[in-house]
Amino acid sequence: MLRLLIDPAAAPIRSVPKDERDILVSASNSWVLAFDNLSGVPPWLSDAFCRLSTGGGFATRANYTDRDEAIFESTRPLILNGIGTLVDRADLADRALTVHLRTIAERERRTEAVLFREFEEARPRILGALLDAVSAGLRNAGNVKLSSHPRLADFAEFITASEPGLGWEPGSFMLAYEANRRDVSEATFEADVVAMSVQRFITRADFPEGWRGSATELLAYLNQRVPEATRRARRWPVNAGSMGTAVQRVAPLLRGKGFLIDRVHSGTREITLMPPAGAISPPVSASMDDEVPV
Repeated sequence: MLRLLIDPAAAPIRSVPKDERDILVSASNSWVLAFDNLSGVPPWLSDAFCRLSTGGGFATRANYTDRDEAIFESTRPLILNGIGTLVDRADLADRALTVHLRTIAERERRTEAVLFREFEEARPRILGALLDAVSAGLRNAGNVKLSSHPRLADFAEFITASEPGLGWEPGSFMLAYEANRRDVSEATFEADVVAMSVQRFITRADFPEGWRGSATELLAYLNQRVPEATRRARRWPVNAGSMGTAVQRVAPLLRGKGFLIDRVHSGTREITLMPPAGAISPPVSASMDDEVPV
């Protein structure tokens, strides 16, 4: 229904594409991409969604040629629907708005015929309200001054400029947006084995001056402390390179928990992790097997 308001299509909801080329081909023929009933988003697809949400390109050899390229470039909004947590990587989570829908009681359910008849009756008014919002956004775009800018800075400024057309109080969008980002960040943090392990085992009690060392040393230190189930987890780093990449990926999540993180790209490629004040080590007797996500 959301897509039908501005981008009607014969097949408005699609299954997950098999590769990045298919995504960009779809984006070239649509203004909104909607994917339904996802059980998860693999890393390659998460990266592709990130690029598409802020502008991405893909070049491949044109069909029936040896030297010519076909270039696809698009920026599109995406709608992802599923039961579990879909944006469990920090870069995609930071670009997302998450909506948790309540369960519909059996007595409240309607047939599709009834539901779409009511939607079609309301559709012109909904579209008109959206156009009011766009009109207000265009009119006020040059007057918006945010105290800070999230990753999607242009989006945040435009919706803030659109508040009068939506009937919202000034500043209400950023309050709701920041609350949503905190909620998504918390869920993403709890789903990341590296972020959870760093928070649990690098504390002020053990490292008053912060932990410093290479990615190899960090991996060795954590491997000695996390349970075997965590070490066998699919997302647990297996070498120094993957640990270094993991630290870069979870850095925004750890900073949100009060960590100070620095990477010196010298010959040693030193990592500095300064835990927040008040962070303490877990009790020695505590079992980690069920507390660190796998």
